[in-house]
Amino acid sequence: MRPGSLVALAAVFFYALAAGGKTLEIVVNVPTNTPESGPVYVTGAQSELGRWQPDYLPLKKIGPHTFSARVEFPQAVTKVQMKITRGNWNTEAVNGKAEPLPNLEVKLAGEAVRWTYGVVSWKAFSAARQLSRRSDLAAAGIL
Repeated sequence: MRPGSLVALAAVFFYALAAGGKTLEIVVNVPTNTPESGPVYVTGAQSELGRWQPDYLPLKKIGPHTFSARVEFPQAVTKVQMKITRGNWNTEAVNGKAEPLPNLEVKLAGEAVRWTYGVVSWKAFSAARQLSRRSDLAAAGIL
């Protein structure tokens, strides 16, 4: 890259910072079977969320079973797609039937948005629970 190009790129970057962006505060409540130390991550389609890298953005523990992060987005971003994980796709958040969730979508309607989400279960925990139920049923002669 030529020096002039680098200066122009830096100028655009600092102009974007000065123009301001949007702040998304993500608050995630996790099930009680989640290890106290976490970790809990968010990932998503935008570069600020790691482009679907499951351990990109660690959330900070702010209370019992509650984690949070603040993410800055350019002013032009109007919606964000993301998923919650425990660091890999084998531990992503799932629904009560242990099925993967569709991408979670948040609209960034203002300068600052607070989004709270409650995780029902994690893929690895749900699969283990399902296997445990199945083995209990098999042991009882039902399966």
